[in-house]
Amino acid sequence: MYRITVKNEETGVIYREYGFSRWIMKKLHFYFNETDSDFYSVYEVLDITKIVFNLKTFKKCLTNKAELVII
Repeated sequence: MYRITVKNEETGVIYREYGFSRWIMKKLHFYFNETDSDFYSVYEVLDITKIVFNLKTFKKCLTNKAELVII
């Protein structure tokens, strides 16, 4: 179970996404390789964290929850 923190460079919005390893690796591949400044938003991956197992985070990973980070 992993959590990634991503920043949208155009809007400045920072959000976290939760998921299991295969889904997170697909998202990271998208953020690093398939974004283009002409057609897509540009993203910066701020943090990749392996999270501990508990019921709350397990539910977030099952639904691939994304949440807005307010700083």
